[in-house]
This record gives sequence, structure tokens and C-alpha cells, in this order.
Amino acid sequence: MRGILCVLIYCFLLLNVQVVHSHSLSTNDGRNVKIDRADKLAYNDNAQALKILQDISVEQLSHEHKIQYALVDLKLTLIAGNYEQGQKKLEAMNPNEMPPKYLILYYKYAIQLNQLLGDYVKAFQYLNFTDHISEKDVSLVDWTDIILVAASLNIEAGSLKVSKYWLDKSHAIADKTDDYAIKCNVMADYVYWLKSQEKYAEFSSMQKHATDICLKAKDSWTLRLFKVVESFKLAAEGNYFHQELALLEGLKIMDESKGEASGDFNYKQTQLLLAESYINQGKFNQGKALITELYDYFREYDLASDLATLHRLKSMIAKQKGDNQRALEELNKSVSFQDKYDQAVNENQLLHLNAQFVSS
Repeated sequence: MRGILCVLIYCFLLLNVQVVHSHSLSTNDGRNVKIDRADKLAYNDNAQALKILQDISVEQLSHEHKIQYALVDLKLTLIAGNYEQGQKKLEAMNPNEMPPKYLILYYKYAIQLNQLLGDYVKAFQYLNFTDHISEKDVSLVDWTDIILVAASLNIEAGSLKVSKYWLDKSHAIADKTDDYAIKCNVMADYVYWLKSQEKYAEFSSMQKHATDICLKAKDSWTLRLFKVVESFKLAAEGNYFHQELALLEGLKIMDESKGEASGDFNYKQTQLLLAESYINQGKFNQGKALITELYDYFREYDLASDLATLHRLKSMIAKQKGDNQRALEELNKSVSFQDKYDQAVNENQLLHLNAQFVSS
């Protein structure tokens, strides 16, 4: 289960930074009204946004508008959860032709996409490339975002002291601005940092304050994240009934914020947490139904941590039915996937240390 939230929150963080600041790609000259409209529709109606882009004749766009078009197209692709297609689009772009205000967005997407794809070497390489961008050449929003990307990447790499350094920098910016969207984004990453250390008491003490800030930012996506983290706190306490309620509230927020998701990815990972909550309560039929619904999806993505959880839950169901042979088989599969995940985590931490050494 420990791998689920790591992927879930990071995928969320990728999206959330874009949700509240989609204006970063906007222009003021009116020549690319359709691109601007597609960008603003991204999280409310991704399909319509893609259709708007497809109706644009790229050849007739200026050089700058072509860059904007490509970045919006990439963003829509990531929101749809088409990560491999997003990788191809990223590789087709030429960062050398981009001014800093677009280059920082390119690097942000590149870092986060490669982390989601599990290519941590490239993720850290792109993060190092951002050192060449000056704070004065980009907006406060985008500068804060790239700091948060650095914090999140280091959190997942297990470098908590380094991540705290970046979080402190982002907090300093948040304290000086009246932009509640920035404040909410910083809160989201700080919650991720707390969860990575299972500091649930500290999370509980700040949850109301963080919720108030994100309500002012009208950021339902982060509010849903808080519910997911709350569910982990409740699970740690053995309070699975209230964990179920917290997860259902999180899913409800997602249902009410249709379009603000990376395809079904975050939704299905939240459902996976719910399936485990059901089984921990002895609600085996409800848990089994969700597992059956989710398995093919996670198999397609080949996410080791999620597959380890699914097979562990299958083992628990088989054991409850008295099928000890099946329970053992499923448990062995779970251990195999967990070992694969743990090995990747260890390799990622080593890569992170190497990247730090090279860039120092």
C-alpha cells in the first residue's frame, strides 16, 4: 500500500499545479484565441479542448504560437492519461527554440512525465537543466511550480532534507503572496512531505487551515487529496470504517470535478485504496468487485506497487474462502511485484544521489 499513495499524490501534484494556473499559457494578442480556450477548457472538458486544438491549422501559427500550441497539446495529452503519447510529443519539441517563460513549462512537464513513466534518470536531468533559467525571466507562478517539482521529486527519491529545503523556499514565496492558488499548491506538497514520513498528527493539526486556504483557492482537487491522506491516517489507526467514508468523500469530489483528472488514473488508485478498506472491514464481496474492475487497468500500466497490492488483496480474499493454495500463489505474486517496486525505489535513490553529485 505504501507505493499507492506515492504514485497517486505525485500524479495529482503534476495535475494540480496546472489546474489552478492554466493561464500560464495564455496570450493577450488575440491571435490564438482557440489555443487559449482549449487551455482553459482542459480540466472541465478535455475532449472538447482537444477537438478545438485539432481544428487549428498549425502551419498558419506564428513561431511563438506553435510553441504554445505544442505545450497545450502536451498538457491535454497528460490530463487524458496518455503518458506514452505524451512522451512522443515531448521528444518532438525543441527546447532550444523556447524563451524562458515557455522553457520552464517544458521542463516541468518533462520532469513530471518522466517520473510517472519511471524514467528517473531523465527526470533528474531535466531538473538540472532548470538551473539555467533565471527567476526574473519567468512568472512567480511558474517559478513556484518548478520549486515544488524539485521538492516532490526529492520526496519520492527519499531525500527528505533536500525536499524540505525546496519546500521552505516555496513557503517563503507563499507567505509573501496573496495568491491562494500558490498557497494551496505549497500546502499540497507539504502534505505529501508529511505523508512520506507518516506524520499524521502534524497533518491533522494543519488540515483545517490547509482546507480553508484551498477552499479560498477553489481547488477541489487538493481538497480531495487531503481526504486521501486523511484515509491513510485513519487506516494507521485501524479505523477502516471512517477510512471508507473519507475515500468515498474523495471520490465524490472527483465526480463533482469531472475533467480534473489524468484520465481515470487517480480515480482508480483511490478505488484501490477503497478496495483495501473494504477487505480490512471484512466486506469481501465489495472489495472483490473493485479488484476485478481495476486489475486489467493496472496491469496495462504495469505499476508494480499497485499490482503488489492487488495480488495481496486477492490472497486475503482466497484465504477467507479457505483456498489456501490460491492464497499462497497470490501472496507470492504480491511479494514479487513488491520486490520489483522496492528495487526501483532503491535504484531511484541511488540515481538521485548521483544526480546531486554531478550537479554540485
